Amino acid sequence: MAKNRLVDLPAGHVFPETSFVLSRELSEQYRLAIGDTSSLIELEPNLAPPSSIAALSLGSLLKEFDLTPGVLHASQDLEFFSPVHHETQLICQSEIATKSERAGRIFVTLKFSTWNGKTEVLQGRTTLILPLDKARVQS
Repeated sequence: MAKNRLVDLPAGHVFPETSFVLSRELSEQYRLAIGDTSSLIELEPNLAPPSSIAALSLGSLLKEFDLTPGVLHASQDLEFFSPVHHETQLICQSEIATKSERAGRIFVTLKFSTWNGKTEVLQGRTTLILPLDKARVQS
């Protein structure tokens, strides 16, 4: 089944909930990939690095649509509310908060919220800049 293209979706579009489990192994792979040498892992080995929660939340959202080639990740704001332990099932809710066209580009802000089933653990906003879809403009 073909996915929707982000460039074609309107502001206010709500994506289906996504879910994932942040395993200790995945958390460790993420930590090594970004070069995290924090001593927090030694103090709290059962806690997932907050940035890994954000990366997996955004990653689960990005699977919901196709991106136009040439997209830029312009900004991201994150607010963490609660620590997350490894092996926790997380649910991500997301929507297109704003969408506008400026200077020959499309600016899309995605808003997302990640829950552990009962408590919100993360709120985020990320802004993407997409090239103007010439096929859409010409039709």
